[in-house]
Amino acid sequence: MAESLAATAPWALLPLRIVVGVLFIMHGRPKLFGPQRPQMVEFLRQVGIPLPTVGVFLSGIVEFGAGILLILGLLVPIAGFLLLINMLVATYVSVAKLNKPLLAIEKPGYEYDLVLIAVALAFVLFGAGRLSLDALLGLWRWGA
Repeated sequence: MAESLAATAPWALLPLRIVVGVLFIMHGRPKLFGPQRPQMVEFLRQVGIPLPTVGVFLSGIVEFGAGILLILGLLVPIAGFLLLINMLVATYVSVAKLNKPLLAIEKPGYEYDLVLIAVALAFVLFGAGRLSLDALLGLWRWGA
């Protein structure tokens, strides 16, 4: 049992990095390049976020850029930290500004936000894993 775990451990973070990286790219792309960017800026303005244009741009850069870094396995603790901050702000907006419940049936709650916060924190704490550019380049030797 221990040998099989040791053999599969290098693969543990790879699918998580790829799936979460793709999801963040998909969320960041419209904030940077999509025709719905003005609606996103207006939404932040309506919920009282200061400098909404800057907020949408920064969120887009973090989500798109960190998503690419996750897929590549490059600078993953830094990417995870930026995504953690991004998702904490998004969750704050969901809870404090929109009064979203944790779980909701008819409308989205903020449970997905909490999952992404937990995953981002795992990337900060564990890094990219052994199958990554971080490992290949000798960066961040902790983690799986």
